[in-house]
Amino acid sequence: MITKNGLLKMTFSGIAGWVVLVALVAAYVFASPHEPPELGYAGFFIVWASVLSVFYVADFALITVILYSAFRFRFLSVGVWLRSIIGASLFALTVPLWSLVGGRLHASEIILQAAIASVVGFVSFFVLSRYEERSAT
Repeated sequence: MITKNGLLKMTFSGIAGWVVLVALVAAYVFASPHEPPELGYAGFFIVWASVLSVFYVADFALITVILYSAFRFRFLSVGVWLRSIIGASLFALTVPLWSLVGGRLHASEIILQAAIASVVGFVSFFVLSRYEERSAT
């Protein structure tokens, strides 16, 4: 059962992860030496950030909300850093699964998106874990 306080913690950790996602996409797009031909930098950023945001929301709902809620007391028995690494691993593992569903199995894209997903998952779980630690004391 998710309490009102728990929902607030998850919402804040979700927003923190999404901000990191947008920042990483912006850094990748705007630091790229090659301009995307049709859309330009800004258009490509908006499209790519929007698509990855949809996948992030799906991952966050499946992994963080459901899994973290189900195993909350088990997660509290391990440290914040380990919980964050577990979150990073889970988010990164969903990238090949989403690629299979979408039918796009290019290794370079999967590696890049898995790296982005692992950082975003790490941040989401870290923020949630820090709030859990504060409320437990």
